[in-house]
Amino acid sequence: MNGIILVQKQWFFAVHRYVENISSILLLQPDANVDVRCEPKFYIETMMPYDGGWCRPQNDGPALRAMALCKYGNLLLAAGEDTSRIWNIVTFDLEWVLDNWATEG
Repeated sequence: MNGIILVQKQWFFAVHRYVENISSILLLQPDANVDVRCEPKFYIETMMPYDGGWCRPQNDGPALRAMALCKYGNLLLAAGEDTSRIWNIVTFDLEWVLDNWATEG
């Protein structure tokens, strides 16, 4: 099975953990004024968006994450692995890009 080859790659574990974390973070909506898709920084202990001073807006996150996860999702798909979580995140991010592509930040 090709999935075994992916699991043996050291980067696979890092990306897999990232996907697990981002899946949890994207479910958060702590404040109507904060879209977690664009937050560049989070508190590790609570996984809540950082509310201190920071350069905002940073609107490149959703598009960059969608591009990276598309590549990862294609690798999983080729290995016969479940990719539904990946495509859900990509879809969520691309919806933001479609709605906000003309904003500055």
